[in-house]
Amino acid sequence: MTIEGRLISGWLPFIYAKFICDQLQVNRDILLVVDTGTTITTINEFDARQMKIDYSKLTKNQDSLGIGGSAQSYLAESCHLYFGEGIESVDVKPVKFLRQINVEKPDQERYPSLLGMDVLRNYKISFAESKVILEKSVLE
Repeated sequence: MTIEGRLISGWLPFIYAKFICDQLQVNRDILLVVDTGTTITTINEFDARQMKIDYSKLTKNQDSLGIGGSAQSYLAESCHLYFGEGIESVDVKPVKFLRQINVEKPDQERYPSLLGMDVLRNYKISFAESKVILEKSVLE
């Protein structure tokens, strides 16, 4: 399976996916930045608000600290990402949702959701012109 995303000069490589989480009754298109520095696929505060996430249905995790400051962290047990035409899906267990109680700067809400190593470790990542390409690794 090959997944293609976009690489915009001066920005980050990103991929569109359909995010489905039965636990939260969510089915939404989402933009994810390819981030090899992130352990667990993470949904940011802005996207979580758009999805109308009910944090009471999630498991509280230790707070997260990153470039945007600290945020409360919650885990969903199992979600799915559908890439391209939606034929192939990837199970993501768990998925981290961030919740910022005190947003000091409005720009903090614009930090992207992240496709982490929990998914990326199964793919070879390459770049061509304005594309990021993920190719499913073949286990020997």
